[in-house]
Amino acid sequence: MPITAVFNQGQYLAIETDRGSAPSGGRSRTGAGAEWWYGGRRIPIITDGLPGIDDKQETVFPTGHAGVRGANQQAPVVGRKWSEGDFSAPVVADLLTAILYGAMGTLSSNMVPSLGPSLLANEPIAATPKSLVLGTQPDAGGNVLRFDLKGNQSGTGTVSISGIDSYGNGASETINMASTGLFYTRTSWSSIAASGIVFTGWSVVGAGAASVTIFGIRNFTHTVSGASKAPTFTFERIGTPQAGNTASVSFIHPGMVITEMNLNTPAATPDGLFMLDATFEGDPTVTCTATSLNAASTLKVWPAWVFRLTRDGGTAYNRATDFNLNISTGARNLFAGAGSQGPQDSLFDKQEVTGDMTVYMQDEFETLRWKGASNMTLYARWYTDWKLTASQNVELGASLSIYYENLEVDEDDGAFVLKADWRTVQDANFGTGQFQVVSGIPGTCFGNTVI
Repeated sequence: MPITAVFNQGQYLAIETDRGSAPSGGRSRTGAGAEWWYGGRRIPIITDGLPGIDDKQETVFPTGHAGVRGANQQAPVVGRKWSEGDFSAPVVADLLTAILYGAMGTLSSNMVPSLGPSLLANEPIAATPKSLVLGTQPDAGGNVLRFDLKGNQSGTGTVSISGIDSYGNGASETINMASTGLFYTRTSWSSIAASGIVFTGWSVVGAGAASVTIFGIRNFTHTVSGASKAPTFTFERIGTPQAGNTASVSFIHPGMVITEMNLNTPAATPDGLFMLDATFEGDPTVTCTATSLNAASTLKVWPAWVFRLTRDGGTAYNRATDFNLNISTGARNLFAGAGSQGPQDSLFDKQEVTGDMTVYMQDEFETLRWKGASNMTLYARWYTDWKLTASQNVELGASLSIYYENLEVDEDDGAFVLKADWRTVQDANFGTGQFQVVSGIPGTCFGNTVI
């Protein structure tokens, strides 16, 4: 008999429209459930090891006295049912922003457009193939392209793009379009070749002919901070034999909340990666028709060593060898007697941001802050080499108003190091913590229906 290999298993995540309601259209690449580059909310996850999210149930073995010694006198019964689990993954921009949003609760997305109103406006697509020449080229050394496709469709179409990317290298990309709507490139383009945009499969003519407007976008800035509640997620697990013995089924885990997340930065290790760990719980699974596994996202993994700390208004604090951040969300399933075995809702309890770090010890600075129980404002910044424009790369910033808890002086290869636990306290500027991701990922990926 054939054996299912573990590397055939894949996982997707999407921010729900409301608790328990997955964005629709993920498998047809239309609607809010499509992958983010198709204008939807569906994000592929590349995990470090197998993802651990799975069904759980309480199996109850009644015990009692029935004239015999055996404790279990009756067949078991099934109690509550739910889903829970975790995964660990290298940090990439799309997954990071979604998880931070789910942990903290509030997200604001802003688009930084190119200087021109559009690179090409309302161009008819009345032939197949149809080659387009941009009226205006991308600016600032790099633009993500957004295609606003309108009108009638004639089957499934594609758009092929060729030109020069933000690194100055030749590049090409193809997007499949099953409907009209907004579509985005994953490449940031510094220039597009003459007739370097070709539509195929769109051949409706007349008053209902399709047309396209092409926008250039330098980057998107996503700001995440605390709120009284947070969005919930739907997970789709593909390729797991538990769903059945055919390739056409997968598991859907709706109503999932983040209970805890960690960002781990082993900055001193030469091969260390900036890693994300998160735990979840939510509703039990439903079975659905599975899609095929798509290619992994082209977003690049962030190395841990491209990291910097500043403190107290910008003073350089370039001493950290290890920096870890934990968000305990206080979110959990809410069970009540309501005629079903699964959770009835999600409860969002107290939220806490804590962490630890190791720094080279040069003076008494940290010790005095700890003895005085005094505040320090940290700004942690994770850089990448992944260019959006000539002067802007993908990056994450965290603004944290911290207090030290425990200090321990140690030795590391002949150098004094100080190991410290810290936690944030509610602050007028940053709340329990504020995060900002600059990327090429549109706000529609995280539920913003405008950007």
